[in-house]
Amino acid sequence: SRETIDRLAEDESRLRHALTGAEDALTRADNQQRDLASQLAALAEAGPIPSRESLDAVRERRDALWRLLRRGFVDGHEDVTHAARALDPDHSPAEAFERAMVGSDEIADALAADSARVARARQLANDLEAAAVATDGAKRACDAAREAVAGWQSGWRDVWRDSGVAPRSPKEMDGWLRERAQIVMRLDALERREAE
Repeated sequence: SRETIDRLAEDESRLRHALTGAEDALTRADNQQRDLASQLAALAEAGPIPSRESLDAVRERRDALWRLLRRGFVDGHEDVTHAARALDPDHSPAEAFERAMVGSDEIADALAADSARVARARQLANDLEAAAVATDGAKRACDAAREAVAGWQSGWRDVWRDSGVAPRSPKEMDGWLRERAQIVMRLDALERREAE
């Protein structure tokens, strides 16, 4: 019936509108994610960005070397060379400790001297992570909207299955039904005239 076609046409319009909105949101989220990644890469091109994590890692290595040196040279005469080589295979325990100490000082100095760049990098990384979450959500919304449209299309075809007609859009099928009704009316009128 025309009421069914009108209702299904409204459903289709609503679902396609939702799909367009979801695709637009995905495009925006994707663009934002690419833009943030590009900004972070440009920031990194100016040189390595010191981080609290890299400082913590170097300090942990320095402290582990100090514990070995203390065990070997301050607390007793334990041979710690083998254990120190596991932390730095290219240098003696004392040299490895000195390098780790200098490295942690350099990173700490760089963090202090380049605090604005470090903060910007941290903010960009956080924003990039949020953008990735938003992009994933937008992808899921697009998938759901596509599924809804596919479900509608399947239902639309089911409405027409018994007629043997491969349906076009609701608007086209509404026009087709009108033409069909006119043809049927003309045939009925012709049959009545012939019967007279």
